[in-house]
Amino acid sequence: MNTSSLSFLFYHRVLKRVALNDKRKRIRNCRLLFLLCLGFSALTHAYDITTALEAYETGDYQTAQTQFNALALNDNPEAQYNLAFMYFGGEGVPQDDSKAAFWFERAAKLGHPAAQDTLAYLYLNGRGVSVDRIQAYAWYTLAAHNGVFLAKNVSERLRQQMNATERAYAENLSREYLEKYTKNVQNQE
Repeated sequence: MNTSSLSFLFYHRVLKRVALNDKRKRIRNCRLLFLLCLGFSALTHAYDITTALEAYETGDYQTAQTQFNALALNDNPEAQYNLAFMYFGGEGVPQDDSKAAFWFERAAKLGHPAAQDTLAYLYLNGRGVSVDRIQAYAWYTLAAHNGVFLAKNVSERLRQQMNATERAYAENLSREYLEKYTKNVQNQE
């Protein structure tokens, strides 16, 4: 064989090896990508509300808090409500009205009726938020609209205690909240 034939043969073998290595790298990269996707999928599905509630019920507050927190960060209103309740009562976490108010509000804005009722209570009593009767009225009105029976009585009593300007502002805010935050209520049941 002449030199050009040998160089062609060498070049051809090198190309085959590179192509084979590239193919192996692509396969390995595809496997890694698949495993990463599978891992991320497992992480997002590793937490479910039932498991978190069971952990809470059995007093495993660390597991419950971890799972509620992961679900709450993914806009699960039931998890947000339960996490808020843990902070509100100091169960498994340091009692913190501000964090409770934060999570109750997030759940309330996603249409969770009990969170709307509890958030109204926080505004009425200044726990974790400033006392604000107008906010309390708006959230109680929304909770009543979404089926929280006692919220209607409280909102009516608040309404009677307001002057005409406060009442007008509270009614407008209630209408705004009814439009914004009732859309997900049917998904809660």
